[in-house]
Amino acid sequence: MRVYGSAGYGGTLFCRECFQHADDFACRKLGGVGALVGPAARASGAGCAGSENRAAAKQPVPPRNIGPGGAARGDSAQQTHEGPLVGVQSKNSFGGIGANGFIPPDPNIPVGKTNGGVGYIVRVVNSQVAAFNKSGALVSGPVSWDSLWSALGATNNAGDGIVQYDAMADRWLVSQLGSAGSAPYSECIAISQTRDPTGAYFLYSYDFGSNLNGYPKFGVWPTATNSAYLATYNLFPNAGNTLLGAQLCALTAPPC
Repeated sequence: MRVYGSAGYGGTLFCRECFQHADDFACRKLGGVGALVGPAARASGAGCAGSENRAAAKQPVPPRNIGPGGAARGDSAQQTHEGPLVGVQSKNSFGGIGANGFIPPDPNIPVGKTNGGVGYIVRVVNSQVAAFNKSGALVSGPVSWDSLWSALGATNNAGDGIVQYDAMADRWLVSQLGSAGSAPYSECIAISQTRDPTGAYFLYSYDFGSNLNGYPKFGVWPTATNSAYLATYNLFPNAGNTLLGAQLCALTAPPC
């Protein structure tokens, strides 16, 4: 993956407590919303050991108990029985990436839109990131996390790697902890400059001071205007066992 340091591009990170800030910029989103891609329906049997193919006996959904407001009113959407068993539909399968010496692996794998017959799947584990096409062929990587953020001075694979796909902007967001050993702690974020996850990225690093920003979770707010990437963290002073609290942050989307 080609990576360019982008000191001239800034994001705006609003944290409930710290209100860290860098230069703001507007983002013009591309039109169109991609359809959600999910796993094929899975049917499973139930039964004793050695009888995996035995169909589970259908059981009715238990009735709703009476609550403080009295008896429940009728619910036309309440499901009273299981639906029919659905067969698994075979799709492309291929080996992902792995790295020895890192526990837990923390795998993430979003699927992007297909445009002009080209679509990508990006896979991360706790120390590496790679891109595949939708036929399962490796098109980039795997490369280590520290090489992705080397322009910002990142020198270690701190872990908790995450990758998300912004369907409206047709962009990729990848992130990892900037440090897990000692302060100062930070979050490294990279957002693809184009729809191609093998190309160049805008690079960011946000400081959390002496509080370890553990267990990061990212979500995409894919609106035509005022879009954002949202993140939550659990903060641990000096990486200790005492939980300081949770923190919600929002990052403005980059130029598209």
